[in-house]
Amino acid sequence: MAIFFHQQKELRLQNWEKDGLLHLRSKDILGDNAYASDRTLLDDTLTITARAINRSIYTRQYARKRIGIFNEYWTSLGGGELRALHIGLALLHIGDVYIISRQSIDLAKICGHFGLSSQGLKQAVIPDFGEKDTAYLDIFINTAFCSKIHSRAKKSAYLVSFPHMGGDASEMLSYDVLIANSIFTQRWCHNYWPASTTDLLYPAVDVSSSTVTHPKEKIIVSVGRFFFSGHNKKQAEMVTAFRELIQDARYADWRLVLIGGCNKAHSVDQDYLSRVQASAQGLPIDIFVDAPSQLVEDYLNRAAIYWHATGVGLPDFYPDQFEHFGMAIVEAMSHAAVPIIHGRGGAPEIVQNGQYGFCFDTLDSLVEQTSQLMALQQTQPDEFMRLGQAARKRSMDFSLTAHNQRLNMIVDQYLS
Repeated sequence: MAIFFHQQKELRLQNWEKDGLLHLRSKDILGDNAYASDRTLLDDTLTITARAINRSIYTRQYARKRIGIFNEYWTSLGGGELRALHIGLALLHIGDVYIISRQSIDLAKICGHFGLSSQGLKQAVIPDFGEKDTAYLDIFINTAFCSKIHSRAKKSAYLVSFPHMGGDASEMLSYDVLIANSIFTQRWCHNYWPASTTDLLYPAVDVSSSTVTHPKEKIIVSVGRFFFSGHNKKQAEMVTAFRELIQDARYADWRLVLIGGCNKAHSVDQDYLSRVQASAQGLPIDIFVDAPSQLVEDYLNRAAIYWHATGVGLPDFYPDQFEHFGMAIVEAMSHAAVPIIHGRGGAPEIVQNGQYGFCFDTLDSLVEQTSQLMALQQTQPDEFMRLGQAARKRSMDFSLTAHNQRLNMIVDQYLS
């Protein structure tokens, strides 16, 4: 189990105490024949050193910053966890970064799932992690959804996926800055916690290795976890829309590919997946659950169109159930798949309707817009390719390089 830094300090002090290093006097080093001035000087030095050790393992002047990144759901392997790891890796150059969890986790495996290396990151497993523990940190970054931890760190930031109703405003004020993942989220932060300082940091998407296959195949792909509650990815609704689309003989040779994980420990999520699979029976629909990353890349590379339907059918007073950003959309765009997405939440900031893809409001409009794009792909392939290339170029605005440059600005402004 990982040991937190203040626990390391206590263990080290105990070892020094046991070895007698905190009670050295000049005679222990110089013997009895040294000049009195030498003994006095050394006694003073040893006293100062012992006091410094008791204050801190290292003097503050030379210590690397202690940076803690906390999340309660590391093993869910979602976009929020990837976002937190990207930030942790980006901050290694300014301090020691501790990945904090309340249960033991396999950090190397989690990083490997996202194609990242855990090298340089430290782990801290603290079952009752809370306010008191943040006091040992120079920088505390809380990435846990609906967290109620009050920060006592020297500097702190709360990464907001979406503000939670009922959140204590005083808790939010203990953070130097709330970092939103989209302008949509930032506006709702202002609504819920108007006294807090907020800033914008779009999540990073590694688009550097994305490839493109031409010509694109007649495939529509959608990537997202299969789960029933919250901002459900609406795979069931996409199956319904696709069934209607292929009633037109011109599009009967298209396929829909749904890819995503499913928490089999949650029966409601498993039941939802089963319903989606049953509704897709007999249709040209492929469903891949917990697929390897290479399969995801392969289908994004081949697909002509990308669908994202989170929030469709919901009224505007359920903002938490819309897509807050949409990392999968950016990843698809990096492969030149033309996105058609639900036009609520943070995702339209990526697509900017008509420039880098298209937005829809209802399932009927999803069918209509997709039909038009399918026709374009068949009759004007050069124009369709241009749309794909525009989407790919836009995806570069959310690269790791762009993310880290923006993150450094936020650290300099609020956390230094």
